[in-house]
Amino acid sequence: MLLAVLGIGGGACALHFLIQWLVCKRMSLAGKHVLITGGSQGLGLSLAKLCYTKGAKVTIVARTKKKLEQACEEVRKIQSETPGAKIQNISMDVSSMRSAHFAELMTEAAQAEGFGRVDVVVCNAGTGVAKLLVGTPLEQIDELMDAQISTNLLGSLRCASAAAQVMASDGLGGRVCIVSSAAGLISLPGYAVYSATKFGHRGFLAGAYHELQQHGVDLSVYYPGSIETPGFEHEKQLMPTVTSRIESSCSDVSKADDAAAVLLAGIEKGTKEITNELLPSLVVDHPTGFAPLDALVAAVTQCIRAGWSTYLRVMARQYISPVSRSA
Repeated sequence: MLLAVLGIGGGACALHFLIQWLVCKRMSLAGKHVLITGGSQGLGLSLAKLCYTKGAKVTIVARTKKKLEQACEEVRKIQSETPGAKIQNISMDVSSMRSAHFAELMTEAAQAEGFGRVDVVVCNAGTGVAKLLVGTPLEQIDELMDAQISTNLLGSLRCASAAAQVMASDGLGGRVCIVSSAAGLISLPGYAVYSATKFGHRGFLAGAYHELQQHGVDLSVYYPGSIETPGFEHEKQLMPTVTSRIESSCSDVSKADDAAAVLLAGIEKGTKEITNELLPSLVVDHPTGFAPLDALVAAVTQCIRAGWSTYLRVMARQYISPVSRSA
């Protein structure tokens, strides 16, 4: 049964990529200005390098100026395909900014010599720590919510909203991509708060996609699985046992460069929902882009969801001990 499901899923994915290739609005990054938040390390830095090699003018944004400068030096060592490639950095903490601040940052980035207007914004800054809701002090739960909601949800939505207004203001439009997570499509014990912030990206996409298209702005969301980054290495050290067991058995850890390549391909093609793993690719709204086949995939996916739910229940019973009741 599983092989049959994977066979259907694999065929659906192949058809999806074929349809996207036929109907997509391809963008060449040569000469385009790409702005990436969370660009000083991990996925953001890998994406910056790829954009640079394609001749893009890249602005990376993060909190720490020293890390940004080191990242810029690392990118400049790469051989670009075109002589117009440039890299610069601007320091900003997206977790504490307002939307207007990001609009001002885009203006600042555009005014740098040789850069020009921002054509692509990738809202990549994020944070993730897994915690069980019962057994964790409430003060820590509050801190977790504050950090993840302010960065993952509010930070991304403010960047995306500001970027859309700036891009629409001159009539030229552009592309905005929010980096979410596979945990924004499916979840597991330990990721309740994290998933709440990432599921929000999908709701934002559903509400904003057609509106922004009317202004020439293509919005997309990327749902990657686990990525080998400094942030993920830190996250693994703090994971509850149940989360770690499920994570290690159900998700491969991608190299940052590989995940960045999938993201960049999606941006270039104008793909609405971008994924780099099989299960997430099946649970997006339109896995193939062909309605009759989407309906078939949805039916199969419901069976997979039922199996996933049973698996989570078994793992929770095995690795989460009930809290002793007060007498």
